[in-house]
This record gives sequence, C-alpha cells and structure tokens, in this order.
Amino acid sequence: MYFNVKRILFFLFWMLLIFPACQSIKKVTTTQSNIDLSPKTQMEKDQEKIQAYIQSKGLSTSKTSSGIHYVIERKGEGDHPSPYAVATVHYRGTFLDGTQFWSSYDNGEEEKFQLHQVVEGWMQGVPLLKKGGKGLFIIPSDLAYGAGGRGDQIQPHQILVFEIELVDFYEVQLGKEIEQIEDYILENSLDMKKTKSGIHYKIESIGNGWGPVLDSDITINYTGKILNGETFWSTYDSGKALKTTLRESIRAFGEIIPMIREGGKVKMIVPSTLAYGRDGWETKIPPNAVLIYDLELVDVE
Repeated sequence: MYFNVKRILFFLFWMLLIFPACQSIKKVTTTQSNIDLSPKTQMEKDQEKIQAYIQSKGLSTSKTSSGIHYVIERKGEGDHPSPYAVATVHYRGTFLDGTQFWSSYDNGEEEKFQLHQVVEGWMQGVPLLKKGGKGLFIIPSDLAYGAGGRGDQIQPHQILVFEIELVDFYEVQLGKEIEQIEDYILENSLDMKKTKSGIHYKIESIGNGWGPVLDSDITINYTGKILNGETFWSTYDSGKALKTTLRESIRAFGEIIPMIREGGKVKMIVPSTLAYGRDGWETKIPPNAVLIYDLELVDVE
C-alpha cells in the first residue's frame, strides 16, 4: 500500500512540473501561429479590418489590385510621378485606432523621398496623385512594414493610414530606364518579375547545388548585352568563366544571384544604377546603359 501511494505522489509531482511547461508551449505555439500567417491569410485579415475602418468612418474608397484603399481628395495638376521619382511631401501617418506615429505637418517641414526606397504602399499610392494633389491611403501591413514592423513605433502586421500631399516631384535616371525596360519586355513578349530596386528577372532553372552569399567565391558564365542587343561581353565566347564574389560584382548580381544555386540560370535586365552607372565601363558599356544578362551559376566555394 505504501508503495502504491509513493508511486501516485511521484506521478502527481511530475505532472505538476510538466503541465505548466506544456501550457507555456501551447501558448507560445498559438501566438507564433498568429504571427506567421501566410501572406494570403494575412491580407484577408487586413482587408477585414480595413473594411470595418472604412465603414466606421463613412468613407467611399477606391482600391488597387494589391489591396490599398484610397481616396483622392485633391487631384493636383500636371503629370503623375513614376514609382521611382523623388517626391516632396507633407504627410500624416496613423494606425487604424487613430493613434498618430508621425506628422510632417507637426514638424513644420516637408519631407523628400525616392519612392522606391520607402514602403511598397507609397511606391504604389503616391503615383496616383499629381503635383499638388492630396489623398488618403489605407495600406495593408504587407505593403507597409510587414512582419518585421519598425522598431518600437510600428508593430508587426500593422495596417497604416496615411494622409499624403504631393508638394512636388522630379524624375531621375532610374525612372526613365524602368520605362525603357518595360517597353523592351512588352515588345519582346517576355514574362519577368521585378524587384523593388527595378531589376527585371526570370529564373530559368533554380539549380541543385550550393547557394551563394555575398562573400562566397563564385564562378559564372554569362552573356551580357546592352538593351539595343549589342553584346559587350560573353564568357562563352572567351572560353573563360568569371571567378568573383558577389560583394565585388555589380549590385544587381548581389541581389539576384543568391536566388539560384549551382547549375541555376537566370535572365536579368538591369538599370544602369545597379550596373555601371554614369561612368560606364571602358569602351564596351556607355554611361547610363541598361544591361541584359543571361547568366549561369557554375560553382560556389
């Protein structure tokens, strides 16, 4: 009898130790699953909240295909900026509950941004305005600061509301080159993806070996052309593959090549700002040249 009681007490003791731990694991797991929603599920959740906000405020909004809701309060005059323009703006940023996290009006000073270097929602939203225009933009979290948030100020998966006044803007070389690239893609019926920085690319095969990091020694074969079709270099023609590191290469390589592995192939069309810029390269690449690369990652060390 004593032995059985002892076993029961021993069992209860361990249950008291294990049960709280299990509860903690369950709690963490539940919280984590709420954080790590799929992009589609997160967008659906954001849209529900945005719709509730719109109804509570009695707004009549338009909606982009990406999920931004907006109201153009004042159209402005002249042309629309490209997504790569440098824009001077006044703006106020709030959360759905009305809490303000930033205001250039309160600071008494307009602010200037190159649109592709801020959140995706601005890159898509501000070009809907003209100079002097003003609008309200409700931006889903995925097009704002996403799962990472921004420091202590903006929490993960935070929907943001911006009142934006486009005071002025000017176009830069990158914006002009993006137009050239998109015309080329349309004329040649290409199907390519685009990075926020402006590189258009298509992964033709992912490869099955090692993937590189910035400091990896890599060996590549490629054919490089200017947008007019003129070849400026081909390792295939020279019979010698190029050995380099991504850190020592043009910026576009550092952004795109890590998407593939050894044996992988990618086609990319690169704005000059991510290649050889206004200086060009010797006599082979003129200043401000958009470049096309058909590239194979041969080896990663």
